[in-house]
Formats: sequence, structure tokens, C-alpha cells
Amino acid sequence: MGKSSNRWRGLVGACLALALVLAGCGSTPGGGGDTGGDGGNSGNGDPVPPPAVPADLDRSLVPDVRDATLAAEELGVTAAVPEVPGLPALTSAVGIVRAKLLRNAAAAGLPSNLTWQLTSSGPGVIGVLLSNDSGDRKEYASLWFDAATGRAYSSQALIGPEKWDEFKNLVVRALAEARLDSISMAQSLGEPAAPYGRAPVMSFSPEGDLVVRVGGDLAPEGAQGSIPAAEVQPLLSSLGVAAQRGASDPQPFSGQPPADQTGPGAQQLPADAPTPTADPNRETRPSIKPGPDCDQLNCVAVTFDDGPGPRTRGVRDAFIDAGMATTFFELGQQVDKHPEVTAMLVASGMEVGTHSWSHPVLPKLSDAKLDKELDDTLTAIRDATGGYNSPVMRPPYGSGSSDLREAVGARGEAIILWSVDTNDWQTKSTDATVQQVGRAHPGSIILMHDIHDFTVDAVPMMLEQAKENDVTFVTVSELLGETEPGVVYCSQRSIGDDCRSW
Repeated sequence: MGKSSNRWRGLVGACLALALVLAGCGSTPGGGGDTGGDGGNSGNGDPVPPPAVPADLDRSLVPDVRDATLAAEELGVTAAVPEVPGLPALTSAVGIVRAKLLRNAAAAGLPSNLTWQLTSSGPGVIGVLLSNDSGDRKEYASLWFDAATGRAYSSQALIGPEKWDEFKNLVVRALAEARLDSISMAQSLGEPAAPYGRAPVMSFSPEGDLVVRVGGDLAPEGAQGSIPAAEVQPLLSSLGVAAQRGASDPQPFSGQPPADQTGPGAQQLPADAPTPTADPNRETRPSIKPGPDCDQLNCVAVTFDDGPGPRTRGVRDAFIDAGMATTFFELGQQVDKHPEVTAMLVASGMEVGTHSWSHPVLPKLSDAKLDKELDDTLTAIRDATGGYNSPVMRPPYGSGSSDLREAVGARGEAIILWSVDTNDWQTKSTDATVQQVGRAHPGSIILMHDIHDFTVDAVPMMLEQAKENDVTFVTVSELLGETEPGVVYCSQRSIGDDCRSW
């Protein structure tokens, strides 16, 4: 740690800075086992305060918030997450993180019971905590919407970028006192927040303490601890200050941050904060993006049209086994024939978008017929999945118009085209398809079809090729990070007027 050893001497004490208690533990770290009596007193007779827990606020503090649900009971999967009309960035972030939590459970062969709570609310901030209970395994995520930037962030954004080194050392020393694997925990603090990495998930208690939760591979049964409010406050970013206030003194969300957070004297927002000067003795804050950081990773979005088909399940299995993800643009009439496949895709964390009901040239339809093509497909997917709302739509043949953009946007979907066409349906060649995918640049959106055997046969080779070239296959929403309803996207960099030809 270089200079840090002297700097942190004495911070831990008796785990005052951070008392991490494993869920279900019967004694405090370093203690003598049974405390005697009712267990509510310390060794010197002083009352032991109850462990801090995340604030669980009245959801009505966020106007119009509602549950976005999905379910596949035969697979043991249920999920409910928040959806706030008019906040597409938060909706995108929640959908991305929900899918990853479900995907992690599916990869482990476990069921999912995903729930949420409102853990912070203020005029310009919303904090939500997601918890996925898979029985023997628990995993958490938290998301923070900042009205000042119009963006959602992972929990790392609660800590100032110049304070991450201080925060990390504080946590690692305290975890060592708690007799956890301090080396693994130190490594995890350099990773993205769960569910994309192993870093602890953060939220605030009603008293303003920072509550730290660990799950997944590091602590399958779940672990939780806290840093007292007064000690963590100097380490917080401006978003962290607002989030702490929103837990200890919750107020209705209005979308208008207080003047003291946006005026000339306000602290810098996480998105505006400069990257600290490189220093080998200091740790930098990990990515604050809710999903994968596709500005740093070699991300490519592989997409499949026209299904679900007889072998769609096998495509899903291959991606799950490889630890990667993909997006399926489905026809309503096919969902109607194979609803169980669509349910399985969504329940295992793959992304499903709409592709019309019957694959017509949509701009040639009357308004009534267009509405029916769009609405019937959305309804079929919702019915098959217990309420899943498609975030993305691909028009057949890539044909569109301003009227189509308006109609799709009104239904809450972004329009996704492509930057790489494998022409799999024309070449009918597995090898040619693999080669086309291999030529894609990072940020590409690739068009394929899961209804053809020669395309499905290419999937294992594509995945192996991607791993060899350090390419990560992600969903469209993961690649783009945030999508706006009615906006057209062709790749990570090609958006709107830079993308569409209609």
C-alpha cells in the first residue's frame, strides 16, 4: 500500500469504522462467542446497537413509480423492479442490472426471487436496492439516479473519485478485523459493483450510515456491514451526499435538485469529476456505469431476428455457458407459438425485443394495421413472460419512417438497426457467418437469425472466437448503456441522424 500503512493506523479500532457482520453469525469477530443474557449488551454492559440496515422508504415518494414484473414459475423465477415513467436512463439501468442478476443465477443453475426497495429519495435523487434471493445464494445491486445529470450510476458513484483510495483502505482494514478474506475483498474493490463485478453494493441506513452488502461468490449467504455516517461523509461525492440525505431525511422526488447541489458552490457531480492523477500508491475509483463499461471493454452486440425457433433454446444455453449475453428480436406470431421459449429467455437474463407480429414492411401499413402489429407483439411477449416490457424494437428489413419512430417511441422502445449484416440467410454458410462476426469492430451491432440451423451451428464457434480475441458479447442495452424511446441506433457510436437512412 506504499504510504498508506501509517495513514490508516488506528482507523479500525474495534471495527468502529466498519463492523461487517456475516448474515446469521452468532458472535462478533474477535469476541468470545456467547455474550450471555439476551445478547443485547456488550462485554462492559453497554447496549449493543442493532446492525445498520438499508433504508426502506415509502415508494409513493417517487411519483408514478410502478413494479415492472416478469415471471417464469416453471423455472422458479420471479422478478419485480421499479419503473418510473419519464426517466428512461433509470429504466434502462434497472433493466440492464435485472438481466445480469437473472443471468448470474441461471449460470449457477439457481432460481431467482428478485425484489426491490426504495432506499433514498430527494428532490433530485432516487436510490433503489435490488436483491436476488436464489436460496443458497444471494446477490445485490444498487442504482442511483441523479436528476442533475439525468443519468443512473452504480454505487461506486457515491464515493468521490479522489477518495476511493481512502475508502478502499478503510474497508480492507476493517474486513481483516472481521476475519473475512481481506485479499479477495481488496481485489473486489477494484472491480465493478455487483452484479457485474464483486465489489460491495452500497446504500444508506435511516441514520445515514453507509451500508455495505456483499453476496455472490464472495459471500453466497450474504454479508452486511456499515460505516458510521460521520466517518463516511468526508468520502462522499456530491451524489453520495444527496443520497445520504435522501435516506436519513427522505423527500419526494421532483426531478429538480436543490440549488445547493447545482449552484456555483456545489460539489462536483460524479460524471464531471476529473480522473485523479495517476499515482502508483493510490487506487482509482472503478467504473460508475450501471452495466459493463463498453468504453473500456471490446463489446459487441450479437442480435437474432425472427424467432423464437426450434433451436433458440440452444442459442441461449451456449451464451449462458460462455458467460455472455445476446438480444433476440422476436416476431409476435412466433412468440404465440413458443411462449415458453420467450419466457425462458427473459427469465435467464437475455434481452428480448420486438420485431413486429408478421414481418411486414411497416411504413407501408395504415395507422390501424401498424398499431396492431406493434401492440399485438408487445402483448404476446408480456403474456408469455409475466409482464416483461420490451425496451427495444427492430423494424423488419430495417425499413422505417418518422411515423414509425413516433409510434415505437410512444410504446417506450428504442429502434435498433445494425452495423454488421452477416447475410446468414443468403450465404447459408456456418463458416461464412463466423467469419463475418469475427470481422466486427468493438461497438458493433450484428444481425443474425436464430431460425436457421446453419446460423445456430455458428454460435459455439463465434463464442470461442470472441473469447480468444478478448471480445465480450453483450445485449444491445448493455452496449448502448442508455436508450431513448423512438431514437434509432445502429451501433454504440452511430445514433440518430448519424445512423438512420429514413
